[in-house]
Amino acid sequence: MSQQLKDFASRLPKGGGGLATSLKLLIAAGGLAYGATQSVYT
Repeated sequence: MSQQLKDFASRLPKGGGGLATSLKLLIAAGGLAYGATQSVYT
């Protein structure tokens, strides 16, 4: 899963203004992935 997040992060635009937005998207994607795995495996 961490590899998927790294791949996702590498595709995000690099830049000062977009950095905060990219970070929020990355956290949201991580949260969704975590929620999906917990709902499947519990």
